[in-house]
Amino acid sequence: MIILPKIIFLLLIQSVLAQFPTDLLPDEISAPLIVDIEEENEFILTLEASANTDWSTSNAESATLVVAIDGDWENYNQDIVLYSGSTNHEYHVSLGYLSAGEHIIEFKFDYNKSTTGAQNIHIESAIFLSIDNINLGYPYENFESPYPPIDRDVFLHSPILYGRDLLSWNESTHTDIPLILFYNLENTSDGNKKITYSMIFSNEDSRIGLGLADLMYNYGRTTDIEWMYEVSLDSDGEIISEFFQGPSHTTTEFSGQKIDQHPILKNATLNCNFSDSGTSDYKFFLSPVYAEVKTAMMNWAIHIPTSNQYLMDYSPWTYRIMAEELIRENRYEEISDPESVYISDVRNYLYIEYSRSIIEDPVFFGDNIKLEFIVKFHDCTEYSNTHDFNEFSSNYYGGAERTSIELPENFTINDIATIEVVSSADGDYMIEDFVFNFFQLDNNYQPTGGLHPISYAHIPDLHPDSPSYLHSMYDPVFDIYIDCLGIENGTAECDQCNVCNGNNLDLDNCGVCFGDNLSMDCSGQCFGSSELDQCGICDDNFNNNNLTCSGCTDINADNYDANAIFYNDSCIYSDNIFLVPTEYTTIQDAIFYSSDGDIVEVGDGLYYENL
Repeated sequence: MIILPKIIFLLLIQSVLAQFPTDLLPDEISAPLIVDIEEENEFILTLEASANTDWSTSNAESATLVVAIDGDWENYNQDIVLYSGSTNHEYHVSLGYLSAGEHIIEFKFDYNKSTTGAQNIHIESAIFLSIDNINLGYPYENFESPYPPIDRDVFLHSPILYGRDLLSWNESTHTDIPLILFYNLENTSDGNKKITYSMIFSNEDSRIGLGLADLMYNYGRTTDIEWMYEVSLDSDGEIISEFFQGPSHTTTEFSGQKIDQHPILKNATLNCNFSDSGTSDYKFFLSPVYAEVKTAMMNWAIHIPTSNQYLMDYSPWTYRIMAEELIRENRYEEISDPESVYISDVRNYLYIEYSRSIIEDPVFFGDNIKLEFIVKFHDCTEYSNTHDFNEFSSNYYGGAERTSIELPENFTINDIATIEVVSSADGDYMIEDFVFNFFQLDNNYQPTGGLHPISYAHIPDLHPDSPSYLHSMYDPVFDIYIDCLGIENGTAECDQCNVCNGNNLDLDNCGVCFGDNLSMDCSGQCFGSSELDQCGICDDNFNNNNLTCSGCTDINADNYDANAIFYNDSCIYSDNIFLVPTEYTTIQDAIFYSSDGDIVEVGDGLYYENL
């Protein structure tokens, strides 16, 4: 996994909250926290808490804290759904605007808004922070921070989200929970700016079966990442325009209500699109996180853009919540099978982040460019991110993307011999300065393996004359190569049929592995079109089939042909009387050879047949 330099928060804490740690029983309210604010501002809160719950267990998924300011429980501040179970977890939320003076903040363990198994909430700590007192720095000297200065407007306009209530009034306690609110900031030369807010949800209930497998193929996740709200501001901070993502992914002008400058939205669809009207029993007010991180790879020498999925790597607990929801909803295939297109345990995957380097201005062009990643194990078995499933196909447009490849249970990166990227397009194309990085999830769902030198590949240009690149997992640090027999620095190799030391003996004369020459036609031509007809003639003329071995097959006819195999209606008779059983053993045989006006004469006897 790519490592982000640690973010250091230089905090000016308004007050020391000596009431923590504390425990709450159902419907219990914490002791009031008195905060003395010298100057009006927007504030954020980092709450470290846990509960006796488990997101993977039905009816015991989460506990809900209701936050109230100055005793206003009717117009309460927000809900904090504790989804991380018994693990102390930091929940980053906004509190919004607070005027100068003394304020009281309280937390209530709302049992009615929790799942039935929730019995205890533990609050370890709470830190309040004015948005003007957030600063970011790097612990590395002479390293340029990829983060811009914190912009107040990012916090002033961050959205408030009401939870979805399509499946049940309290579905926010157990499904599609909002995990991370992040933003992208675009400043223009005229002093205007555009802020786009997006949310990472734990799942997307509209995706099941192949839909989940498609998410793993296209994004390397089953969480749902959706943009929510976009606001453009002029140089004076006045709103120029504001939009949100409506149902069916439509960009819609915002005309809803606000609290101060915070727009109010509601999760309105099973695929987590939004409405600017309506409320529910769950109100979320997450604190936004900056998304456009230019990461440093290897020894910080190469900077590349990253996909939105990278926010999950930086917050690896999101993989655990993602997995626990899949487990509880019984989304895994019953028996893990990397050959099956359906998903298995998310720890059975190799996750690949790929992009183009931004050191220079790399060349990129082509129509319908497609990329396939293929993993080959040391034992010669191969696995593809497409599963050879035709419905899995997406175009690459040159940005930062992610995919995943399902591998056997309990695999390790050391099992992998090579990773191949194969490109294709309609007509001419070029992908210059292409790079990729990969990792797996350990037993605790922590991304691992990306620190190893072999986990990073900066590959040659991809184009029609060189459409693929094979990345070897040879370890240059320890000078170790594992051959397909598992021998260090051995000489055994996978042959063209992926058989270790098979010497291509399983390759037939047409170059097909295990093909048994079935691709060869009757004339000995590989993939030819000649066929052997029922007359024993091999050619590619299908109009003459059976002509050489057809004729009159009736022994009673004047022109009976003993060599004829197929009857061609050519029999000639001296008389037109067909005698049964003298000439024909069955009535039907006589009828078959007779024509209009002929006589079929049936003698005495018992005949058991269908006419």
